[in-house]
Amino acid sequence: MSILDMNYMLMGKLIVKWANEPNSRPADISGLKAQCRDNGFELILHEGTSNVVFEDLPKMPANTVRFVVPHKDDINQPLDGADGYPAPRFYDGLYVPPVERRTNMSAEAVENFRLARIGDYTTAKCG
Repeated sequence: MSILDMNYMLMGKLIVKWANEPNSRPADISGLKAQCRDNGFELILHEGTSNVVFEDLPKMPANTVRFVVPHKDDINQPLDGADGYPAPRFYDGLYVPPVERRTNMSAEAVENFRLARIGDYTTAKCG
């Protein structure tokens, strides 16, 4: 995992754009950082990160379950410290209490949360 910090909601918005407009995807790290800046946030990467790769998952039938299996070297790292997988800050308190919180969210908050989730799960170590 090369991403140290980003705005998950704005990254999700950018990923939605890349899914709908594949030709808008950056070809390199400098292009990636420029697109992030142009979309209102800074993408902070581990030092030495030099490549960007886009993997398009196929559309799956509704009756199919998909597992994105990470490389064994990535998954067998300890889950504590800087290389662990702590939940991003936007999850803090979101589901306390769960039903009340979700039903009282505005349409804008629901959409922002959806975009943040897209930013999280499409850039997370495990797929």
